[in-house]
Amino acid sequence: MPPDTACDVITLTNGKLIYCKIKSRNANKITYTGCVSKSDSIKEIDTHSVFMVTLPNGSSSIIATYVSGSSTRLKKVGDVPLLYFSLNSGISSPVGVYASTYYNVDPVYGGYASVGFQLNATAGIKLEDGLSFSVMGEYIHNGFDASSFLNENALTTNAFGAKAIGSYSYDHYAIFGGLDYDINPEEVVSFGGRILVGALFFNIPAITGAGFSNTNLTGSLFKVSLPAYHACYAAVDLGLYLKVHIVRGLRASLGLDYLLSPAQDGGGNTGPYSLNVAMFNSTLGIQYEIY
Repeated sequence: MPPDTACDVITLTNGKLIYCKIKSRNANKITYTGCVSKSDSIKEIDTHSVFMVTLPNGSSSIIATYVSGSSTRLKKVGDVPLLYFSLNSGISSPVGVYASTYYNVDPVYGGYASVGFQLNATAGIKLEDGLSFSVMGEYIHNGFDASSFLNENALTTNAFGAKAIGSYSYDHYAIFGGLDYDINPEEVVSFGGRILVGALFFNIPAITGAGFSNTNLTGSLFKVSLPAYHACYAAVDLGLYLKVHIVRGLRASLGLDYLLSPAQDGGGNTGPYSLNVAMFNSTLGIQYEIY
C-alpha cells in the first residue's frame, strides 16, 4: 500500500515505484516533491526512465512509448546510457592501394595486404540524448605478400626474383576520438554512426629472403633483407552500426567501418612512397552501459 492514497505514483522502467506529488510534466522531465512532507525539495526525473504515472484518482498514463515490429510490439529500453564500453572483433578487408598485389608506378606502390582481423575497444560518454564522445583503441592484423614486397624494393636490395623466407604480416595499432550518434538510442533495435579521427601506428616487419643479382635471374641466390619500418600517421574512421538490446545495460552490436590513413612506406626504390592504408572492417561486439 502507498504511504498516502493522495499520492501520485511514478513507475520507472526498472519497476521501481516513487510515491510523490507531481509538480509539472513535459516531454523531457517530471518534477515532483515528497508525498508526505510539504517541505520536501523539488526533484526531477528524466521521462526516459518513466514507464507510467498513476494519479490519486486511479487514472494512469503510459509515458514509455512502443515501436512496432512485423508481428510483435517491443517496449522501448527506457534510458539513454551515460557511459558505455564495448569490445568488438571481426574481419579486416584491405582496399585500394593497400590491397594491391601488383607493382604500381612511383610514387604510389601496392601494399600487398590480404584479409585479416581487427579487434577494438571503445568507450563513450553521453553529451546529449543520442550523441556521445567516444574513444577507440584498435589492433589490426593483415597478412601480406612479402616476396612481392622484396621485389618491389629490388633497387634497394639489389636482388631480383626474390622470395621471402617465412610468413609476414602487417600489425598496426590505432587510437581515435570523435563523435558517435545513435539515431534511436532508446529502442530495442537502434542504428547509428560515428566519425573518429586519430593516429595509426604503422608497422612493417623486417623481411629476410633470397634473390638473384641480375634481372636474368641466373647465378647463385644470395640472402637479402629489408629492415623493419615503424611510423605514426593521421587516420580517420567512419562507421555505421546496428545495436540490439539484450537486457538492461547490455547490447549486441554489428558494425561496418572504413579506416583510412595516408601512410608512407619508408623503403622503396626512391625512398618513402605513398601507401594509403585503407580497409573496411566488419565487426560483431558486445556493449555494456551505465545509466
